[in-house]
Amino acid sequence: MFDMSGGVMIEYKKQIVIEGEIMIIMVCIDEDKGLAFSGRRQSQDRVLRADILQECRGKRLYMNSYSYQGFPEAQQNIGSLGVEFRTVENFIELAGAGDFCFVENVDVEPWIEQIEGIVVYEWNRKYPADLYFSVDFEEDTWTLKSEETFTGSSHPQIVKKVYERRK
Repeated sequence: MFDMSGGVMIEYKKQIVIEGEIMIIMVCIDEDKGLAFSGRRQSQDRVLRADILQECRGKRLYMNSYSYQGFPEAQQNIGSLGVEFRTVENFIELAGAGDFCFVENVDVEPWIEQIEGIVVYEWNRKYPADLYFSVDFEEDTWTLKSEETFTGSSHPQIVKKVYERRK
């Protein structure tokens, strides 16, 4: 499990899952849980990307090549950010215990059992969408561990919620 305090990772304990490795996914969704429209991200935000990089410091961050394009700071300063980027198209299949996966244009449902935690960034508006985040937080599977609101570079309000899988 992982525990968040003030937006800083303070502890991580590995767990073993019979069906595969466990991971922490990160998503950006709108008020209707929309992820993407016509294969494109709904929005992006510099401050949000900085928060993702801070969250993943000292860890591996998996994503596909499309998502990597949204991190120009990583492309310019690779190695100096303290994040080990892994950019491959089948990134969710390769992520292991304690790894982060940034998901923008992939449905996570086939890997739901391998997800131990979810970091959700919610835009404070609705965008057109044709791909939605399929995880239901109303089920008894997830516990909200922390929530914070911050001002982004392109959004006046972004809500960051950290969920943990219930034991």
